[in-house]
Amino acid sequence: MWPVNPPDAEKIPVKTALHRSAALWVLLSAGAAMAQPGGSDRPLDDAERVLPRVMREERVVMPTRERAADPVAPGLTGGKDWTDPGDAPAKLPEGTFVIERPGRVIPAPGGRKVFVPDLEAREPGEGPMLLLPSGTLERLEVTLGDATGPVRISGEVFVYRGRRHLLATSFLMGGAPEPAAEPVAPAPPPADTEGAGPDGGDDGPASLLDDPDVRGLLDELAEEAPTRPAERPGSAGGASEDAGIGLAPAPDGTPIVRRRGRLVRTGEGAWAFVFDNDHDDALAAQSMVVMPCLLLQRIERQAMIDGDAFELVLSGRVHTHRGQAYLLPTMMLRVPVTGVVPMR
Repeated sequence: MWPVNPPDAEKIPVKTALHRSAALWVLLSAGAAMAQPGGSDRPLDDAERVLPRVMREERVVMPTRERAADPVAPGLTGGKDWTDPGDAPAKLPEGTFVIERPGRVIPAPGGRKVFVPDLEAREPGEGPMLLLPSGTLERLEVTLGDATGPVRISGEVFVYRGRRHLLATSFLMGGAPEPAAEPVAPAPPPADTEGAGPDGGDDGPASLLDDPDVRGLLDELAEEAPTRPAERPGSAGGASEDAGIGLAPAPDGTPIVRRRGRLVRTGEGAWAFVFDNDHDDALAAQSMVVMPCLLLQRIERQAMIDGDAFELVLSGRVHTHRGQAYLLPTMMLRVPVTGVVPMR
């Protein structure tokens, strides 16, 4: 057994022992430093190697995005003079009322009539318009006959697939009224009046056909006219054989309120409204050709979506022309498809 206190422990001073321990620690540290591999005198800092220098001046790039709309600046039209009157004015929108517009009525393919406003009195956006069938048009045709004399027409403009139609409400024979002038000596008649109008002017049918708008409209109507045999003598001017047989025509402008029915195609390609058999009146017993307008375009789009199941509730006004009833729609409600088929 070793003694608890070595015999020489009491002989070594404490101060000397501390000096020896410090010297031993210095020797060990120096040996460890000499064992490290050699390198640069300036140590590398991980943060300095990974991150960019804070003192470096970097160019700031701001985020960019496309503008939703260009600001409106009057007069800035891409180098084009915005005061140049060479551009064609916008056409008349649906719902425009014309009051006693002077012009002429000329025949068009398919038995239709075209109203051509006078070029001198034509407003911006006006042009040739198809006359919609109505009692007023029937009276106008009887008054004019085969002539194309001047006439003043009032009515409402309707639009269908970019084409303007005019529903005449009244008309006056004769051109635009001229202010009273002092009497002058009568001028000698012109030597050559061939191609002039009935009143001796130069705005007769021959000169109207020189208008590019009139010529273009007539060409379009000629392409759309169906190829069919001539009508039998005594027929009602193109009216359907099964429409209104034995029924008195409704007064022009008779209202139709919330009538349920379907749309069918006629033999001429027009849309006709067929009522459900739930009304005991003369109007429900006959189909009515739907007159062209913007609402008819909406009805056509919905019919293309629903197909044969398309059913609607329609309101409008009835117009009659040569025994045929026409319907000008003013409101349309789509009947939801429920699978219940009403009795017909």
